[in-house]
Amino acid sequence: MPGRFLITAFGDPGHAFPAIALGRELVARGHEVLLETYSRWGEYAEAEGVRFAAAPDYRIGTRLADLKPYQAAVRASAETRLMVRAFDPDLVIVDILTVAGSLAAELEGRPWVSLVPHLFPIASPGAPLYSTGARPPRTAAGRALWSAFDPLVR
Repeated sequence: MPGRFLITAFGDPGHAFPAIALGRELVARGHEVLLETYSRWGEYAEAEGVRFAAAPDYRIGTRLADLKPYQAAVRASAETRLMVRAFDPDLVIVDILTVAGSLAAELEGRPWVSLVPHLFPIASPGAPLYSTGARPPRTAAGRALWSAFDPLVR
């Protein structure tokens, strides 16, 4: 049975392209898909048969007139909430960096899942923290050292 999917994605290429690819695959399987991300990706989404809605663009900065990050998320979730109501998706698929989609889905009582388009940043016990640049331990002593260090940094 065909479903309706709303995908919300951060606008950097490493987030938008995986969301577009997911949308393309869902459309190929007979589903209806609406993607919300930065406006510059609209033509790419539509070329793949994915409906498109430009994400709100909020200026976040340091001056008093600029929005604080949480204010932008609240405003964006209010607008995305209206989209959830109008599109009536069976599932909201939310890029890991787009909190507005998950907030909107929660507020509208819709199921949602998180799309993580990269390596999930959780290290195994006894291994260095993700993105530290440290090599994995090669000896029992190295694993013991990282295991002892784990409680201090996690």
